[in-house]
Formats: sequence, C-alpha cells, structure tokens
Amino acid sequence: MAESSTSLAALYRDASNAMRNADGLQPQDAFEELLKYLFLKQAIESAGARARATSGVAGVAQQLRAAFVDHLQGSKGGAKDLWNDVGFRLSDVALVRLHELFSRVSLTAQSLDVRAAALREFLGADLRRGLGIFLTPDAVVRAVVEAVAPPVGATVYDPACGAGTFLIETLRHWRSLGEADDSWAVHGSDVNARMLVLAELNLHHLPGVVFHGRLLDAIRGPEPPLDQLDYIFTNPPFGVYVDPHSVAAGDFSTHRHGSTARIQSEVLFIERCLRWLKPGGVLAIVVPRSVLTNHGLADARAAIDDLASLFGVLNLPPETFASTGAQVTTSVLFLRRHAASHETRGGDTEVPVVEITNVGYDSAGRARAGGQLEGAARDLRQAVRLGRGAGMARMVRLPSGSPLAAFGRSTGQRAVAGTRRLASIIALADTGRTPARAAYVDDGIFMVKVGNLSGQGIDWCPRERNFAKPSASYDRLLLAPGDLVLTSSAHVRKYIAQKVDIIQSVPDFVGGRAAFVGEVLRLRLRADAGVDPYELLAFLRSPRTRAVIQEMISGQTAHLRPSDLLELPIPEIMANDELVDILRQETELARKLNLLSRRQRELLVSV
Repeated sequence: MAESSTSLAALYRDASNAMRNADGLQPQDAFEELLKYLFLKQAIESAGARARATSGVAGVAQQLRAAFVDHLQGSKGGAKDLWNDVGFRLSDVALVRLHELFSRVSLTAQSLDVRAAALREFLGADLRRGLGIFLTPDAVVRAVVEAVAPPVGATVYDPACGAGTFLIETLRHWRSLGEADDSWAVHGSDVNARMLVLAELNLHHLPGVVFHGRLLDAIRGPEPPLDQLDYIFTNPPFGVYVDPHSVAAGDFSTHRHGSTARIQSEVLFIERCLRWLKPGGVLAIVVPRSVLTNHGLADARAAIDDLASLFGVLNLPPETFASTGAQVTTSVLFLRRHAASHETRGGDTEVPVVEITNVGYDSAGRARAGGQLEGAARDLRQAVRLGRGAGMARMVRLPSGSPLAAFGRSTGQRAVAGTRRLASIIALADTGRTPARAAYVDDGIFMVKVGNLSGQGIDWCPRERNFAKPSASYDRLLLAPGDLVLTSSAHVRKYIAQKVDIIQSVPDFVGGRAAFVGEVLRLRLRADAGVDPYELLAFLRSPRTRAVIQEMISGQTAHLRPSDLLELPIPEIMANDELVDILRQETELARKLNLLSRRQRELLVSV
C-alpha cells in the first residue's frame, strides 16, 4: 500500500511511542531500535521471503530476532558496521508491537520522495541534534543539483552522504528528464555508520537503481573504489579542526608542509574531493563563508586554485542551517577540476555569484514566502552557460589564475570603493581579555563589554562584573581617547560589528582607566594616518561596510579576527564633514548622558 510522507512519518512516531511506552526507552534509543526494524523489514521484503506461521508473542519475537541476525550477517553495508552482533534490545512485547504496526506497509513499495520526506519529517530538530544527525535542507540540495544539472548516467558521488539527500535529488533530477531508470548507479560514503544505514534505507530498495555505499572517513581513510568521478555533491562537517598529526598532512597542498597548526576539515575536504574527480569533473560543496573570506586561508585557496577553477558561487543567509543548530553562514562553491596540472588561462575571468536573502523558511524552519532558491539555481546555470549575468546571478571579475584566492578581496573591493587597506592607517588592532569569574571585583579596572557598546556612544554605567582586579596583563589593553571598539565575537554572526563606538575619554567615576574583554575588538589609528577617528567611525558604521565585514567572519561561534579586519578596503574619503560633526555631537551627548545617569543613581539612593 502506497503511503504519503505524512502518514509514513506518523507511523514512525507511533512505533517510537510504542517502544517508549513498553520499554521506557529514551528517544535516541527508540530511534536506534526503529532503524534496526526498518533494516530487517526492508531486507525481508527485498528477499521476497515469507515468514513461517508462528503463534504467541515469544514465538514471533524469536523469529524476528533470528531473522535480524541472519540478514545482518549477510549485509555488506553500514548496518553490519553499526550493529555487528548486536540484536534487538527490545522486549518481546515491544518488538511484536513494532511488527504489528508495520504489517500493513510495504517499505519497498514506497516512492523515493515519500521515504526521504517521511524520515525528515519524523526526525525533529531535537532528535537530530541528540543523534548527531545534520540533514541538508531539501530546498538547498535541490538548488545545488539543479544549478549543475548532471546528465543521466554520470558518476555521482557524495563522500559525506548522510541520509543520501544529494544522491536522492540527483535521481529525482534524472527522472524529471523522462529517461528510463533501469541502470542507474549513485555512490556515497560516510564516516558515521548510522548515517550510512539511513542512506541505504532511502536508496537500496529502488528498482533500477544501485546504491554503492561505503563506510569511509573521507579525510583520513583510503580512496573510494572509483576511478573516474564526474560529479561530487556534498555538505561536509563544519568547524572541525584536524590535528595535523592525525592525517598525512604532506598529502594536502592546502596545508603548509611542516606546519603544526590545526587544519580546518572543510578545506581538506575540498582538496580531497577535487583529487577524486576526473579532469573536467565538477565539485559542488557547501562550506562556511570563511573559506572564501578568511585571510588566514589565503594560501589554502591558492592551492585549490592550482587544482580547479571556480565557476560559480551561491551565498546563503544565516538562517539556512539555523534549524539544524548550526549558527554559521555558508556558501556553495562550484569548482571544475583542471584538465591538466596547474592549468591557467591568461587575463581575468568572470564568475557568476548569487546572493540569497530568502531560502523559503526562517531560522526556526517555518515557511517563508518568496523563497529564492529555485530561481537562483536557474539563474546561476544560465549565467554559467552564457558567460554573463542572468537574473540574480551577477558577474564578478577575478584573476583567472587565482579566482578563489582573490574572491574575498575582490568582493570587498566591489562593496567599498578604494584600493587602500585598513592596515595602512591602523597602529593597533587587537581583541581584549576576558577576566576569570573570580577576578571580578567591586572596584578595579573597568572592563568594556559588548553590553557597554550602544552604537551611539559608550555606556559607562557599571553593571555586575564590570570591574576586574588590576593586573599587568591589562596594561596593553588600556583604552585611549580616539580608540574605536566594536563587537568581534558572538553566538550569532549578525551581531558582529553591529555596534561600533569611539572612546572620547574614560570617566573619573569608573576610575579613569578601562580595558576591554575578548568579545570586543579595538582599533587605534596611526598618528600619521591623516584620518580623523570620527571619519573612521562613520565608515565602520555604514551598512555597506558592515556587509563587507560580515563576509570576514569565521567559525561556528562567529569571530572577527583583527588580521582579517585589517584587510578591509577603505576609500580615500570615508565620510563628509557634516557626518563627522554629527558623530562628534553624538559622542558628547553620550558623555553628558553618562554623567546625568550617574548623578541620577546617586540621588535615587538617598530617596
């Protein structure tokens, strides 16, 4: 009987509740037992086996347990790696109840769309996080595959396949072309055996389709058994730093030889995927935006340029992965493996870039009208084909020999006119030091925190834990008139550089001396810079400048590094005289307001 995704998801929930009611299982444990049963049921249906008549709860349960062991031993996929000799951990009553609930459903009769959608619907955000399961949103996967439009029969691989979403979308795309699916094959691997089982459950039962799955650590493991890969679609794990001693770092040109620094896994992932592609093969990979913009990754981007050419970028907004618990802004890079080693072309090249502001849902996963992903895929594909802008896709001119290395710098130059860098006028750029909890006192050095920044002048009103014990470690962090301070670290990237203030003076009522915490970044102009600090303040507060700074943010917990901010392009004239004068008046008003607030608090104490 064919099910809808909603009815099948409801059946999964009923089964989970039944196990929890019968055996008191936690949600994660119930899901593990459900996976085992789905594996068994699909194996029985695929084999066309008929169960012999058995009566009684104990007899049916014994038959199911024996069948599970038999099918597990004969399995060559992720199930055997995941469960090995572990059988059902359910009571006989719970196992038989599970069997009864699924008796009316044929799993192998359900369509590709229904199976995948039901699983996603059943796996709520809390359960996914508890199990360490991160599913790429369907709309994003569909846009990535449609932007590339792989031809039927191409060799498609996902080395971090998870539940097989990119491979499922590839099959859906092929079916939309109206061709017969009697000999299709897709390839996937994952380091997590549970995720590989999910992919097998979604893909193994499809008639005319062969899923080649393998348990594999794409960074540390051996090469997949594939000689010629046409396309790789993937969304690798983010924010994982790899110990260089745990991998053959010398095999990765994106990592400097001899360096002991930790390596960002997504950078190694890009290189590994490109080396698996045949010449002319295409990689479409979801990565944190910092891979494009982080100054510290410039050498790694240049190494990637030696392997492939960037031919498209899809920039996604922060809410894209928020419902999965990931607070990171991402981009999809489209790269084509060079036909020859170190292939280069003369002159500049133009790369289509699409900026998405609406993915069709908000940060909680609720539907939002006006989603742009479908149009973005169409426009990006057309821009690549025509070599010119189309719809949302605008062309960005980059050096053809190093487009990826130059991308972050060039996008900044487009947004802020000017050829100078902020570094040319700055004497000091640093982040502060957050005191240990025990170091806070009632009277000491005033510590400027994010809460003291207002974007309209420093709020010097002391709050709880605003003073720290005097220490020589704070001497280099003492703020001086003319210093600019801004938010540089936050759980959500939109708060970075949202508030920028200038130090006019440190009030006597807080001791006349102030330092700043680790979430605040300080800029101090060079004495010979010839720039008014209020002119720089106006520039840093402008929406266009802030948009460029947002591109420099790195990490899952958003960070703006001083070295990256110093790469900010600046114009010769940053603000007009009227705006500078307004900012001076605003700062003076903030100083007076601080004094009035101080006096008000003193008088209120005596009332």
